[in-house]
Amino acid sequence: MVFGTVLSLTTTLSLSCLYGTPYCINGTLPLYPPPVIEHGHCNQTLMVGASALLPCSASGRSIPQISWLKNGEPIDFENFEIHLKQLSTGSLQIDDLKKSDTGVYTCRARNQDGESTWTASLVVEEHTNPSITFTRMPDVSAFPSAPGKPSFQNVTEDGVDLEWTAPERSGATLINGYLLQYFSPEMGQTWFNVPDYISGPRYHARNLKSAHSYVFIVRAENSKGIGPPSPMSDAIRTKPQKEESKFVLCIKKLIRLGRKKTSLRKEC
Repeated sequence: MVFGTVLSLTTTLSLSCLYGTPYCINGTLPLYPPPVIEHGHCNQTLMVGASALLPCSASGRSIPQISWLKNGEPIDFENFEIHLKQLSTGSLQIDDLKKSDTGVYTCRARNQDGESTWTASLVVEEHTNPSITFTRMPDVSAFPSAPGKPSFQNVTEDGVDLEWTAPERSGATLINGYLLQYFSPEMGQTWFNVPDYISGPRYHARNLKSAHSYVFIVRAENSKGIGPPSPMSDAIRTKPQKEESKFVLCIKKLIRLGRKKTSLRKEC
């Protein structure tokens, strides 16, 4: 399952502007996060003739427009077979499943602030196939509830320590990890997923870009699937990169080149 989504988006991102930034105006970022997909679909394997429901609900500063793609191509509901339709909630319903309905389905939520996507697969097989284990998406109550709002400390040039509280409900099974996402207005109008496995309610985010603004959200996962997002963290800004003196840089350059007699003025 792949997703790129997140949180409650009713205010601009607030930060301290301690280090200064062209994006910072009177203490706020003049940009809004992209929409948040709060609930998305899971991988499913279903029988021919059954029905499938692929849920997708999203929120944003303005109501996001939800569209669906199959295998990367937009679904044209007006010209599609009647057994496939998009509900008023944004979810995708497919009745009387055919093997040709097998594919990778993507929910895309878009507004003027950007877009978020959530992708999972649907496999349709004959019920007589003995090698197939059929799995239907469980009710949302089987997933964990949302974790607490991430807090942070120890902001550096390229990292930050994050911590959050565990969800009040673990769902049908125990929580087996967390998925962390971030938005940075300097990096585009979308959410990015942290690829690391996160086992507990704390994480050191590394490899961030210096002098960039970030907000984070986190989701809990159990064996049934991924839960809804936490509230969005306060915005942070990583510290600017420390510039080594030109003299030190020149010395390093001379050592690398193995030169013993060279004018520093010339090299610099």
